[in-house]
Amino acid sequence: MNADQQKKTALDFVFKSEANDREAIDAILADDFVCEIMEVDAAWQLGDKTMGGVMTRDQYLDYGMPAMKQLFKNGMRFTSELEICEGPHVVILGRSEAIANNGNKYNNVYSWYFRFSGDKIALLREYRDTHHSRVAIGF
Repeated sequence: MNADQQKKTALDFVFKSEANDREAIDAILADDFVCEIMEVDAAWQLGDKTMGGVMTRDQYLDYGMPAMKQLFKNGMRFTSELEICEGPHVVILGRSEAIANNGNKYNNVYSWYFRFSGDKIALLREYRDTHHSRVAIGF
């Protein structure tokens, strides 16, 4: 997979996760995929399930991805500002412009780091303004 294909796959991950397209995301994740939410106290509640800062492939598909639809009125409305690729590493800088279910604006900034293993995403690290997330969403 060349750099342009990796950048496209990483962007697909961002936008298809927001759309809760499980089939598309399932197809681009490595079997040992890990998602790391980069904050010190990353525990969050979704219904009766408490999630930590590290999710396995199945946890991301079952809880991480659907959370975007459950926590926000009309999705995250992500935009990408920059994509950089070097070797198996892709970084995307982006933004969200959303409304949380509690009515608060959720306009956040992101840096998503992806590491590929062949043509599959093996690791995602999500960096964002965590204080804004907790205040706006109410975690």
